[in-house]
Amino acid sequence: YVEHQYPFQNYALAHTLVETLHAHPELYVIIVTCVRTDLPGGVIGSMFEESQDHIYDNLHYIHAAAPDRVGIYGIALQESETSRIRSLYIHSKLCIADDQMIAIGSANMD
Repeated sequence: YVEHQYPFQNYALAHTLVETLHAHPELYVIIVTCVRTDLPGGVIGSMFEESQDHIYDNLHYIHAAAPDRVGIYGIALQESETSRIRSLYIHSKLCIADDQMIAIGSANMD
């Protein structure tokens, strides 16, 4: 279980997870993240090492490695007065692995 503001913005970390998914067919991964981060995307994002587009690309890469064992989720809230749906910003950094390891902190995971 990974809950993170900027999950897998780093390709090396995403690649490591993909390799682990290939090596361990019993592994399931749940990723909870922002629907949209505050990082730049598009043309502006392409000028940076870390952008919204890098996160999307890496999340697609991870999901494609094992689509039946990888779930990627964002959290949304429906406002009671207007019924408007808006995404909630995930700022946490949490990782739980096999009930054996837990990491909670304020630093990004890469």
